[in-house]
Parts: sequence; structure tokens; C-alpha cells
Amino acid sequence: MSTTNTTQQATQTATDFVASLIRTYVPILAGLILSWLATVHLPIRIEGIPQGVMESALTAVLAGIWYLIVRALETRWPKLGVFLGVPKAPAYTPPTITASLGADGVPTLTVIPPVFTPEQLAGPAVEEAPDAQVTTPGIVEPAEAAPTQTPAA
Repeated sequence: MSTTNTTQQATQTATDFVASLIRTYVPILAGLILSWLATVHLPIRIEGIPQGVMESALTAVLAGIWYLIVRALETRWPKLGVFLGVPKAPAYTPPTITASLGADGVPTLTVIPPVFTPEQLAGPAVEEAPDAQVTTPGIVEPAEAAPTQTPAA
């Protein structure tokens, strides 16, 4: 993969990530506004339930309804996606998954999320715990503890 393609993919993934955040929080804001309007103009009271709890529950329900209705309408009329903050749904690129069999016969599965490049994942080496031994690649087990001696009575 060339550097240009990697940069374009990272930029597209970042753009989709931002779009997904916007499309998550706009319905919450809409639910908050609708909830506020409902509690100001409608006498919604249930005895034994604090007003704040009622408003929070109403906000969650209205945000979910807002999202559900807009997503349903967006399938028919894509421009209505603007009511989720961004008119186009983000594209989710599946991660790159590779499987290989090592020389010792141990299978290795590598999953690289699309937002990261292999170079970004290389990072610094992970140090092992000082008194640990590696018996299977990827599994660190503590070293055997020395037997404890009980003091003589």
C-alpha cells in the first residue's frame, strides 16, 4: 500500500469517525430539546419518581425515537440524514485480518483496524514483567514462587 493510499484511507476513516460522532450526539441533543419542551409545556409528573429522573428517561426515549425515525426516512430520502447532523452515513471499513501458521505450529491472527497503519501499530516493544516467563506466544504466566518457610514454634 502506498503512502498516498494510506494517508487517504486514514483521512477518510477520520472523517467517517467524526461523522459517526456527530450522528450520535445530534439525536441526543434533539431528545434533550424535545424533552425540555415537553416538560415545560406538558404536566408530566409521576408520583414517587423525581423530576430529574423523568426528564432523563424522556430525553433518552425521545433521542432514540428521533434517531429511529430519521434513519428510517433516510433509507428512502438520503438527504434527510441532515437531521442527524451529517447528511451522509459514515462508511465503516472492515479491519484487515490475516492468519498465519508459525514455524512452531502456533496459529497467529492479526487484526489491524482501518484507522491504523501497520507502521503505527509497530510502536515500542512491550516489556515483560520481571519475574514472568513466556510459555506460549502472547500468554505470560508468572514464574513459580519459591516455597515459603514457616517459622518454627
